[in-house]
Amino acid sequence: MYTLADVTQAAAIMPKEIIDSAGSTGVEQYIGTGPFQLEDWVYDSYIQFSKFDDYQSLDGEPNGLGGKKEALVDDLFVYFVADDSTRTNGIITGEYDYAFQLPQDSYDQLEGADGIVNDVWPFGFQTLVFNKEGIFGDQSLRSAVNYGLNNEDLLALAFTDETFYEMEPAYMRPEQTSWYTQAGEEHYDVYDLEQAEQLLDEAGYSGEEITILTSEDYSYHYNSAIITQQALEDFG
Repeated sequence: MYTLADVTQAAAIMPKEIIDSAGSTGVEQYIGTGPFQLEDWVYDSYIQFSKFDDYQSLDGEPNGLGGKKEALVDDLFVYFVADDSTRTNGIITGEYDYAFQLPQDSYDQLEGADGIVNDVWPFGFQTLVFNKEGIFGDQSLRSAVNYGLNNEDLLALAFTDETFYEMEPAYMRPEQTSWYTQAGEEHYDVYDLEQAEQLLDEAGYSGEEITILTSEDYSYHYNSAIITQQALEDFG
């Protein structure tokens, strides 16, 4: 029930006939309960929403989750723009009204621009996930990596400024009270190269190749992977 109530899970309410007609790939008509309706969807280009004239709003003060909702424009276009500089320039020139996840190094440029508001808010987390089917099935080797990485330096280099990150041992943020825990925090940010090298010896590591899988879709993920690679090479 908690998951269904979480707005990030998008448990949409749709007409029964739409659900019943859905095939193995999901529904073919997208009908929700909001003030806009799907008008057009060009794959990898844009989605267009138009004002739904028959929408009946609730009363009450709007709060993001409930209350009165009103479509104040006739159309909304959501463009998929992978290139960071294109999104940044689009905001500066007024081509876009809103841009999501702009590169951190554009913050100062945008902060001084007329008519633009920078909004920095918690988005995600940096996590290493080990494949235990290979050499990282050995806990000593996983611990060696934990001791061999300087988390603060890694975050500072990946995000360029502490405005965009904070050190936190938990997987969830303190505000997420249903999931937040401090269990295991004694193993967080324990940078110690001597201990890392000792654990490498205990694991019997002898230079086997390690592959780090990442993505350039998120620059901070990619930058973190490059910095992690360098750190691992530095201590063996």
